[in-house]
Amino acid sequence: MRQRRSPAAIVAAALLCGLAAASCDRNVAPPAPNEPTFVDRIPAGRWRAANDQARTIAGNLHVAPPEAGSDIVSLAFGQGITVRARPATLPAEDADVRTRLDQARKLLGAGPADFPTHFTVIQETVAMSAPQGGLCGGLRTRMLAVVGMVDPEGRRLLRLAAFHGPPPGQPMAGELPACFTYDFVQDR
Repeated sequence: MRQRRSPAAIVAAALLCGLAAASCDRNVAPPAPNEPTFVDRIPAGRWRAANDQARTIAGNLHVAPPEAGSDIVSLAFGQGITVRARPATLPAEDADVRTRLDQARKLLGAGPADFPTHFTVIQETVAMSAPQGGLCGGLRTRMLAVVGMVDPEGRRLLRLAAFHGPPPGQPMAGELPACFTYDFVQDR
């Protein structure tokens, strides 16, 4: 069954796509010693778990590109977790949204000018064999914040923060409860 999308949602998605495409040509300054450089896009592909949380809870990651005509991204983690999510529309003039953006920047180690990509989780499927019961343990993952980086050695890194929150249908106000931060290195 196809979902009907409101004209406002379609316009918002088109604007986000346009902004993302326009930002892809932005020059990235060389990193300061021992600091990562943030990049604008996170490519689909395979990513190797690079910190303890990623190795023990999530496992390696495969990011599938959205299907044609869809904005839904699929993330498959090696420990038996699959997440389907779509980019979140976050109006920066909203005080709760600004609070969440600041929270995500701090968790991800992003600077004040960096804008982590936020995804609203549509579905999280957790295998019985998953060691911790999902990206937020046994709690439902509601949102992901993601930032791509290039470290001083030139490796592409992906840092992902998972958040849980109120049950579906209830508003998310203020800071969301953060679960874990996961680091991944792109397989070459």
